[in-house]
Amino acid sequence: MDYIPGKRLDEAWDTLHSNQKLSIANELHSYLNQLRELKGNYIGATDRDPAIIGQIISIEGGLFDTEQQFNEFILGNIIRQAPNLLKHYATHALMDNHEIVFTRSDFAPRNILVDGGRVTAILDWEYAVWYPEYWEYIQAL
Repeated sequence: MDYIPGKRLDEAWDTLHSNQKLSIANELHSYLNQLRELKGNYIGATDRDPAIIGQIISIEGGLFDTEQQFNEFILGNIIRQAPNLLKHYATHALMDNHEIVFTRSDFAPRNILVDGGRVTAILDWEYAVWYPEYWEYIQAL
């Protein structure tokens, strides 16, 4: 961060004008769309290492050749610790027809540097993986 111009987006946001915020949002939207155009054929890390779910408490699993295998891992190894209502919805909501795309997995304002109305860097790529297309949204929630 010392060598890249800009300030963290979470620190700069309140100082930006609305047109600068819109410009940054449009640029980030474009970057995410470009990443999602990269298609994968397995679920896991970019170097074919296992998938790591979570950052504070991590659970490692896979590689997964199909989304169905990934869903079984989630239901069997992760959801068992969740409340029963969440288990019920997860069991009925997980589908296996999503595209596998390149996912940043930690796309947060603390990892984005901006200078005025433009993005200068997106940092911390260690959680970038091939995951189902919905994964970026789940991580944001």
